[in-house]
Amino acid sequence: MDIINEAQFKKLQLYLVGSTSLIVAGAYLLQLARFRRESEPLLLSGVNYEVALKGARIVTGDKRTRYCVVEFFDYECPPCRLMAPRVYEAVNKSDGKACLALQNFPLVIHPHAFDLALVSCALDPPQFTEFYNLALKVHGLEAAEFLKRWKLRLDRSKPGWARRASQKLESERAIGRRLSVNGTPTLFLVDQVKGVVYRCKNIAAINRVLSGT
Repeated sequence: MDIINEAQFKKLQLYLVGSTSLIVAGAYLLQLARFRRESEPLLLSGVNYEVALKGARIVTGDKRTRYCVVEFFDYECPPCRLMAPRVYEAVNKSDGKACLALQNFPLVIHPHAFDLALVSCALDPPQFTEFYNLALKVHGLEAAEFLKRWKLRLDRSKPGWARRASQKLESERAIGRRLSVNGTPTLFLVDQVKGVVYRCKNIAAINRVLSGT
C-alpha cells in the first residue's frame, strides 16, 4: 500500500481547499445573479395602470402621489405577514413619493383568510386600518373569535354588509387574476405619472423604482 508523503499531502490539501473555494464562490455568484434578476422591476406592457388600483385600500401614504405600491395580500399568509412591515417601511422612506395599497387575494389553503378578507372589504378607511393592523397579529384559533367580534360590530352598524363585501372581494380577486396573480404576497408598483405598472418580486425592486435607479 502506497503511503502519501508530506509534499503530496500538502498538494492534496491545496487542491481540496481550492476546489471548495471555487464551488463556494460559484454558488455565491449564482445567488448574486439571481438576486439581481429578481431585483429588476418588470414593466408590464399593455396593462392599464388603473386596473391595479381599482378598489385598492390605502394603508399608508397619499393615493395622489406618483407611485403606489399595490400588494395582493392574504391575512393568514406567513410570507405576507413577514413582508408587511418591510413594504410599509419602504413606502414611508420614500419621502412622500409613494403610498401603499392592499388588494385582497385570500388563498383556499388558509382557513380564515376568506372571512378576514370579507370583513376588511366591509370596513370604512379608519376601521380598515385598525382591522389590518390587528389581523396581522391574530394566529390560529384566535382568528375565529377575532372574526366573531368584528362581524357582530358590522351586523349592528351595517346590516346586510356581507353581500356588498362579497361583491367587492370578488372584484379584487378578479383584478388579481387579470394581473396573473397566483400566490401571495404579489407586489406591483404603479407609476401614475407615466401610467405604467411594474411587477416587483421583492423590496429591492420597489426601492429601485422609487430611487430612480
